[in-house]
Amino acid sequence: MKKAFRFFGWILAVGLIVGGVWKDYGPPLPDVAMPSWIEWCFGASKPVMAVVVAESSQPQLLTAAQTAWLISPKLRADAKAKGLDFHLVDPNQTDRDGKTPAELAPAIALAVKRGIPRLILVGPRGGLTDFLVPKDEATARARLQIGGGS
Repeated sequence: MKKAFRFFGWILAVGLIVGGVWKDYGPPLPDVAMPSWIEWCFGASKPVMAVVVAESSQPQLLTAAQTAWLISPKLRADAKAKGLDFHLVDPNQTDRDGKTPAELAPAIALAVKRGIPRLILVGPRGGLTDFLVPKDEATARARLQIGGGS
């Protein structure tokens, strides 16, 4: 019985070490909004909201190609058709009461923490995944999982 526990302990220790190495040096996780490891293992959910946080007083931080896809009516229509709520906001965005909108506040806070401009994808249960703003519309469509072309 003692050997069985020792064997189990070694198996557990090796598994934790391999898991840690895999996490740090393994392939990157899928680029979707995932609030937990469970969704990574059993299929990631599609994001329900995309928030691009960019400083309106510093438009030079975005390239012409980035600006083009951010204001593209076709991309926004395709996102809406796929059930993706798309927002382009300033980090100082406020509502009529002078407060940051509750649904955007976590995404704005994460973007400010990670560096602006930033694309934040929000999962169906509120999980946040942040990315650099994609360089062109094709990359943005792939990241947002809306398909189609420009």
